[in-house]
Amino acid sequence: MFKLNFHISADQFSTKNLNLEEEVYGFLELQFGEQTYGFCPKEPIAAEGNDLLSTWFDQLTEVCVLLKAYPIILINDITSYNSWLQIQRQRRGILVIDQIISLKKSGSRSILTEPISDAEQGQINNAEVIEDEFRQEIMASAKEFLSALNDIDEKYMDTEWVKRISDNMSSFQ
Repeated sequence: MFKLNFHISADQFSTKNLNLEEEVYGFLELQFGEQTYGFCPKEPIAAEGNDLLSTWFDQLTEVCVLLKAYPIILINDITSYNSWLQIQRQRRGILVIDQIISLKKSGSRSILTEPISDAEQGQINNAEVIEDEFRQEIMASAKEFLSALNDIDEKYMDTEWVKRISDNMSSFQ
């Protein structure tokens, strides 16, 4: 089972001078069966989330596209230079997810398509998910995220990062 939960922090939209090109913050949680990565409160809380939802959705939708061509993909946890989620096709239709911690900085890219050689295991270990379920959950959540942004201000749909997410979603279809 794979589930993606997110909550947009409303505090960032309270100003009249809303900068649409800025990242959108909130909470993000990825559930791989019994293993959980990140945090998303069940009920909205006053605290502003520190996850860059716009970047997470950009990366996760790109992973869905890259899975067509690559058997292994690593996405950088945007809050840490050395924490990565490794998504690897184990066998037909099954992905294995691991969190890995690189022992040295592994470049400046946020997505890699080759394993990191100098790394140790993190908190997520050998979480198996069905590939179609993984992709469908990411795409459904990205669609919900973009819809919520459109409800806040439809001009978000013209930003570069929303266009990248939309392009990734179109490429996946």
